[in-house]
Amino acid sequence: MASLMDALHPAWKQLLLSGKLPVEQDSLIAPWRFLGPADLYDAKEWWPDLEGRAPLVVFAVKEDCDDIAYFASSACPLPVVRLEWRHKGTGGAEVIEKYASVWEWAHSLVADLEFIWDGYTEE
Repeated sequence: MASLMDALHPAWKQLLLSGKLPVEQDSLIAPWRFLGPADLYDAKEWWPDLEGRAPLVVFAVKEDCDDIAYFASSACPLPVVRLEWRHKGTGGAEVIEKYASVWEWAHSLVADLEFIWDGYTEE
């Protein structure tokens, strides 16, 4: 059986293997973090009813809630789905957003940071 790394788009695989993606907690994209090669998993294993052909590679998790991001396809422009899960394997998941590309998803991270920044007040 092929590994999930083999299911990734070659450009994303190269980026992941380069060590340039922030996979540690409290990274530059916190509360999100990218999953390293050993931590990737197939969303279809936990939620078999998700739309799309397996594998749906989960590549990022949001550490302050139960959100994950997975590639809906390995074809460019790498469409991404953001999913909120409540209980793995029980169907307790909800698609929050679909993005046309990984770059559109990344832009949403910046928008989240802007929302946090705009809501900040000094005490």
